[in-house]
Amino acid sequence: MTNIPSDNTPPDTPQKKKMSRWKIGCGIGCGGILLIIIIIAAIGYSLIKDSVTAFIETEKSMKLLTDTYGNVHDYCPPPDGTIQPDRVTAFLDVRENMIPLQNEMEGSIIEIIEKINRAEDEGETFGGVVGLIKDVSKVLPKLAKYFTTRNRELMDVHMGLGEYFYIYVTAYYGYLGLSPEDGPDFRFLGGGTKNSSFYFAMQEMLKDKDKKEEGPAVDPWETEGVGSISRIRGFFLPMMECQLKKLNESTAETDETHGSPRNALETELEALRKNRRRVPWQDGLPAFLQTSLKPFEERLKSSYSKMTNPLEFGLYKR
Repeated sequence: MTNIPSDNTPPDTPQKKKMSRWKIGCGIGCGGILLIIIIIAAIGYSLIKDSVTAFIETEKSMKLLTDTYGNVHDYCPPPDGTIQPDRVTAFLDVRENMIPLQNEMEGSIIEIIEKINRAEDEGETFGGVVGLIKDVSKVLPKLAKYFTTRNRELMDVHMGLGEYFYIYVTAYYGYLGLSPEDGPDFRFLGGGTKNSSFYFAMQEMLKDKDKKEEGPAVDPWETEGVGSISRIRGFFLPMMECQLKKLNESTAETDETHGSPRNALETELEALRKNRRRVPWQDGLPAFLQTSLKPFEERLKSSYSKMTNPLEFGLYKR
């Protein structure tokens, strides 16, 4: 009888066969998943590398501006309440020099909104989503350029971001009566046909958080744009408090011809403290500030951009 050499290999068991099939499946499936991850990472890097480089320049320009003129909340307006003509002129020079970039950003924002709305109407596909991501990523370097250019323009006119924000809010929201919730209109995700401004949509997302915070009852206009108003109050209140403190410490006589700056500042500060959704000077500017801005009214109107308004405070951190 012939002896057949044994290879000492145990017979296949159901468990072994199952494990073997899993390894084969994972070899195909996991390899595919890994390949997808690599592709996504490669696409992601190619999409954002230009943005990263551009925002590095933005960060450098922001640091230079901050190192030179201090943080936003460090700015203290003149105690007499007026804004000198040369400072308004400097502000407007920056705004007018930014108009070509404003127009470029407006065009990009409008294009993105139209594509988002179209995607919602037609139904999103994987290819459509990737295409939309690519479109958005193309806007990021433009956004970085917008901030970097603005910061450099401010350096050229010897103006810090705090003074720029102060004049922006006082002139556009206080004097011209424009709204901090101005921004691109877009459809609520999930639909219907209701369009609303940028900050009204932001408020919808913040609604649950807002319910937990204390605050007096306010009218509907004030509740819209709660995100933007909260951000503005974050830097405007310390500015006005510093302004009033300097005025109280000053021995100089205030000009009563256009109304008392002290009374106006105290009244507005009290209103802002009581209502966290209040826009600074939303009931109208006192006479001394109106006098400062009236000669520049037409230039202020022509330099404002509703579409890029939400961008102005985009890099501000409390």
